[in-house]
Amino acid sequence: MTTVEDYLLDDAQMRAFIVNGYLKFSLPMDTGFHEACYAETEKVFAAQGNPGDDVYDAVPMLKEVFDHPLVVGTLTSILGEDYFMYPHRHCHLTPPRRQAQHDHKDSIPADHFVRHHRVRWAMAFYYPQDTPMAIGPTGVRPGTQYFITPDAARKHDEIPLVAKAGDIVFVHYDVWHRGLSNNTDRNRYMNKFLFCRSSEPVAPSWYSDSDMWMGPQHIYNHNADPIWQSIWNWHLGRADDGAGANGTDLDALGAELDHPDEHRAMNAAYRLGAAGEDGCERLFDYWTDESVNKLESNVTGRFRNPSELLSTHGLTAANSTSVERLQESLGSEHWWIRASAADRLGDIGVPARGAIPALIDAMEDASEWVRRNAAFSLGILDDNGTSAAVLGRHLSDTAPRVAQNSSLALCKMARNAQDAAGDLKQAVASDVKYVKSNSQLALHIMDS
Repeated sequence: MTTVEDYLLDDAQMRAFIVNGYLKFSLPMDTGFHEACYAETEKVFAAQGNPGDDVYDAVPMLKEVFDHPLVVGTLTSILGEDYFMYPHRHCHLTPPRRQAQHDHKDSIPADHFVRHHRVRWAMAFYYPQDTPMAIGPTGVRPGTQYFITPDAARKHDEIPLVAKAGDIVFVHYDVWHRGLSNNTDRNRYMNKFLFCRSSEPVAPSWYSDSDMWMGPQHIYNHNADPIWQSIWNWHLGRADDGAGANGTDLDALGAELDHPDEHRAMNAAYRLGAAGEDGCERLFDYWTDESVNKLESNVTGRFRNPSELLSTHGLTAANSTSVERLQESLGSEHWWIRASAADRLGDIGVPARGAIPALIDAMEDASEWVRRNAAFSLGILDDNGTSAAVLGRHLSDTAPRVAQNSSLALCKMARNAQDAAGDLKQAVASDVKYVKSNSQLALHIMDS
């Protein structure tokens, strides 16, 4: 009998996920199981339409899929052993003769994520039917999870995830992808489920024989080695500070931040983050201007966050080197600087845990963007539930985004969030969809 340990990833598979943003497997289940799952899905859609988040209950066979040791082992490797299934899920139907979607990154309804490179979210795509090119597989652009703009994404070749019934693909939440055209007379289904990391990595959660980063022999479109190596180190639980400039031309790298090719600009941000205090100084100088220059487009863009900035990925890569100044920036007179600082302190993770009291104070900020980002970051940093009572009060925040992210944070720290238990019990009657479902989930984890 196979176990979860039999399906943990190895170093090569983890490196492939970091580079490409996806891994595909075939579930070792009888073909008849997937045929029955497809038939049951057809019945549900015919009777009630798309059940949305309720597909997990509407098609009970899906529980067997996502409880399978292959799924649990893969997600444990990517997200840690205490990951959880997020309440947002969806069965994507591509009916006959439907044309292809546009390239996009996913977004949770009613929220405005800042896109992060460190893997705290992952998706799983399960196909209950054979999915050849004609029926419209998912098209992914490998490596695009690290880039913000569609122009950068389109420089990466699209790979159609042609699948057999029972294939499942594990995907970085921010990879650019789309559903391709269905040119057949049959419905095509793809069950998308979303999973969340609870705690920061302190050691490999896969079968690791070596902590050495080795880049791929074949690179699809772009060498992002500074990014890949930083993400690899984070998964290993290594939050190394930058080693210093070491002869690097920091002025030239600073100029690269403005390069029209986002690939070159993002690599420069990571190299500056690894260059110690002098590199961070260039990033902070650029950050101040970038936060103003991109404010209008970030605020008005669909599913955008004002803290969606290229330079801040370098500040994350700098780890503890950037923490002190980011914490000081929580006191800026400009709300967009405070919001960005609150976001990045969380993305840095373990080296920024000393900022928890300042982020708790930021939960009372007049700006909902600051509160929203502070709540998200507390969910990353606060394993001990120090902020649980404050987050509990914000389950009824007047800004739904703040309430929703407070509920997500409490899911992550649920085992130490007893101070919020009363507020969570009240929030299960919330009018905000994911505040309600997240609160139910947090209480379930708390009691388990």
